[in-house]
Amino acid sequence: DIRKQGRRKVDIFESELESKSDEELMQQLIDTVESGNWNKVKDPQLAKLLAKRAFLAAANDETFQKLSCNSGGVTKEQVFEWMSRSATFQQYEQIMRAKWSESTFQNRTWDALKDVGYTKISGGGSGVLARYALPEDILSRELQLPNVKSQNYQSDDEATSDEEDSDIRKQGRRKVDIFESELESKS
Repeated sequence: DIRKQGRRKVDIFESELESKSDEELMQQLIDTVESGNWNKVKDPQLAKLLAKRAFLAAANDETFQKLSCNSGGVTKEQVFEWMSRSATFQQYEQIMRAKWSESTFQNRTWDALKDVGYTKISGGGSGVLARYALPEDILSRELQLPNVKSQNYQSDDEATSDEEDSDIRKQGRRKVDIFESELESKS
């Protein structure tokens, strides 16, 4: 009975959060951290919801979509870079990195990325940054990864050989190099 009451309270809290705007939630996070009244049950939910909303906002940004298309997906670092330039979410990473250990921060942001539909497509080992496709309901895989698709693209759920994985990473790195050189030439 006590567990049911606790679950109902959590459900009510989640409903309250869902009804608020991104700006209201971000201000709530800032106020909570500044007051020192971090609730170990409720406030991680607030932080995760904000991450999910920020990741979706990034995925819906046309410039970010072009980055993903031109570079064979995006890295978490690129998502956080987008957030740092966002008027709404610019303080999120700094606040949460100060609040959570690095491993907790990485795990919770990975969970939030997956929850909103980002799909890991390559990397993530031996010093290679993992690359993610944007949520397919926002931008189709064919538009994001035409070259990877044509080279037998497989999702995380499908096994790839080390050689195939290496080829995909090399192709993604070449695209990033080309994209970065294009950006530099425009500056």
